[in-house]
Amino acid sequence: MVEQAGTGPRRHGARSVGAVRAERIPGRQPFRPVRRDRRSCGLEGAGRSELLESLFGERPVSAGTVSVRGESFEPKNARAAIDAGVAYLPPDRKGRGLVLSMSIRGNASMVGTLARKRWMRPAVGREQDLIGKLVTQTRLRMKSPRAPVGTLSGGNQQKVSLGKWLADDKHILLLDEPTRGVDVGAKMEIHALLREVADAGAAVLVSSSENEELLGVCDRILVMARRRVVAEVSAGEATLGLVTRLSREGAHEPVD
Repeated sequence: MVEQAGTGPRRHGARSVGAVRAERIPGRQPFRPVRRDRRSCGLEGAGRSELLESLFGERPVSAGTVSVRGESFEPKNARAAIDAGVAYLPPDRKGRGLVLSMSIRGNASMVGTLARKRWMRPAVGREQDLIGKLVTQTRLRMKSPRAPVGTLSGGNQQKVSLGKWLADDKHILLLDEPTRGVDVGAKMEIHALLREVADAGAAVLVSSSENEELLGVCDRILVMARRRVVAEVSAGEATLGLVTRLSREGAHEPVD
């Protein structure tokens, strides 16, 4: 269970999340994406990426609280978040998600390396297990795990970037633009993978600028604008027109 609440003032019924500031809205459930695929959308600069970075300990939190499975969760850095079982997929896989010159096997082992205080190469057996899980879970297409990850197609690179977290059995996934720059086939496979992960019990929070993508895979959509959650729409009532309109209206809504 992941729950987010805050003490800051509410503005026009929205929750301010510029630095993860939120509060429970009367009559609504708190942020609990267990066994759910919940997504945030909004225009560029809406605060979607900043929210995920804050939850992963990469951005300081000025107010509000987050609890995981009933316990307070205040990651001071990325290593603390990883130790707590949190995964983070950045929007730029080539700049932040992968080391393109490193082997596929090396990238797959990166999560364990980040969690340690000093670099130590995992045992060969451990690396083989990670590669096996990566290939099985993501349907990764590669010639050899020793090949540089930069030699893969964009879709397969993204599978490695995402799969390294899944192979490490993280139970909270923060995914920023998980299908950016991939072909249609890879996008469909990633969508199917996210559903499988959510059905298995992981909490999945995805930030996406593609409203069409949200409608096919999400359980609930949180619309963000100007660093605030301005609307919440269930999958049953969401339409492309509605989500787009809410994003635009929120961007022009006056702030007290």
